Amino acid sequence: MGDLKLSIIVPVYNAEKYIGQCIESITRQKTKDMEVILINDGSTDASCELCDKYADEYADVYADNCADNYTDKYPDQHGQIRVIHQENKGELESRKRGVEAAKGEYVTFVDSDDWIEEGLFREFIRAVETMDDIDLVVSGLTCDKGRISFQKSGSLPPGTYHVTEDHISERMLYNWTAGEMGLPGYACGKLFRRDLLAGVIRDVDQGIVHGEDYAWFFSFVPLARRIAVTDCFLYHYRMHEKSTSTSFNMESFTQ
Repeated sequence: MGDLKLSIIVPVYNAEKYIGQCIESITRQKTKDMEVILINDGSTDASCELCDKYADEYADVYADNCADNYTDKYPDQHGQIRVIHQENKGELESRKRGVEAAKGEYVTFVDSDDWIEEGLFREFIRAVETMDDIDLVVSGLTCDKGRISFQKSGSLPPGTYHVTEDHISERMLYNWTAGEMGLPGYACGKLFRRDLLAGVIRDVDQGIVHGEDYAWFFSFVPLARRIAVTDCFLYHYRMHEKSTSTSFNMESFTQ
């Protein structure tokens, strides 16, 4: 293991309404060996200032114009927060940038309008420590839409799987036995081995703006050795009018 075991990547674009809850839910995780990387993707609201504010509270701010002055610090048990400011390039490019900057052996993504319950990262780490060759951990999502919440996951039961021997690639898109997707391709609620992910995500076409995580997730799975599927639903996916899942339009379909 390296100095940092876990890197949490948060793409941020005009999320001033939710970013505070998102970051605070991450810093409440009782995980010392972690870093938080906020990618401010050219926000035009107060998201930029809020990212810097939280970074100042926990660690140095890491930005393009001050990278040479960056030094690693662990101010408290929550670890460090870094901020990368960039021109607006979209969520895919933000995730690429985060993976490139990450120092952890494993990375996970949290959307800036979502939040996580305490214990999610502990579940992730417990899963990867069961075997040395776990390259992916998959959890379920709790989807929140106003006052309504429901759980969402794939059809693979909780457990540890060898990708080749258990024929995961054959049933990840659609599990004919269960009649549903075996492994949902969204990025959230999952833990990835960073070096393996870095080799996959960098080549994804930046023109993909809807379902971009599916584009690299289903390339990642066949390269993994083992995956662990958990039965936790500690990631809260917020469904609102600006969510990707509820903002589909014909322009997205064309792209």
